[in-house]
Amino acid sequence: MVKAKELLAETALSATDVCFSTGFENIAHFSKVFKERFGLPPSEFRQHGVFCSNRRPRPPCSQLEHFAPSGASLSSSCP
Repeated sequence: MVKAKELLAETALSATDVCFSTGFENIAHFSKVFKERFGLPPSEFRQHGVFCSNRRPRPPCSQLEHFAPSGASLSSSCP
C-alpha cells in the first residue's frame, strides 16, 4: 500500500493503473484497503495529495503529514 500511495502522489497514473500495478485485481477492493490504511479513498487522496489544491478545502498540513511519500517535505507546498 505504501507503493500505491507513492504512485498516487508522485505520478499521473490513474487509480485503476495504480491498483493493477500494485498487484490488486479488483479496484473496489483496492479502494477499500487503501481507505482503511490511509483514511481516504485513492481518488480523494489524489485530490488532497501532498500538494495544494483548489478543488476543495485542504486539511491543515499537520493532518497531511502521514500522507507524504517517504522523505517528502510538505513545508514547501503549504502556506
